[in-house]
Amino acid sequence: MRMLLVTIWAAVGCGISVAQDTAGEADVEATYEMLRGFMSVERETMIAEELRLSETERDGFWPLYDEYRAEIEEIQDRYAVLITDYAANYGALSDDLAEHMIDEYFSVKRDTLDVRQDYVDRFTDIMSIQKLARFYQIENRIDNIADMLLMRQIPLTDVPGPVQRGQR
Repeated sequence: MRMLLVTIWAAVGCGISVAQDTAGEADVEATYEMLRGFMSVERETMIAEELRLSETERDGFWPLYDEYRAEIEEIQDRYAVLITDYAANYGALSDDLAEHMIDEYFSVKRDTLDVRQDYVDRFTDIMSIQKLARFYQIENRIDNIADMLLMRQIPLTDVPGPVQRGQR
């Protein structure tokens, strides 16, 4: 799996530049879509290789996995809108919009965890709890890599005031 993660990093990371002082809405959206497509294929490959499912488990797992991913992707669509809105408003982010974005970010994270938790019993009807733990580890690794690559494209929120280094 380590080699596959390095391959993902290299293949996707080569197409993404380090964040500039501005976040282009089209660039961020294109990056997100590229990551989503690439990671979808790689995610299934990693799961198939690393989960070590028996034939019986595979027969039950993949249809449930597709249902699970459909729910997760609905939530990720909200995350994509959030990121695109941020890029569109970079440099002119009002307090109200910033508050809305923070609330939506936490809502997306909560909803993702809720879906994952909702599927625990359904997945453990198909495979052991140890394999489910491994499955969620794989999911988390891939999600973290995708987030890191996407965040490289998005600059921090601009705030007024002088930069004060080393002061608390």
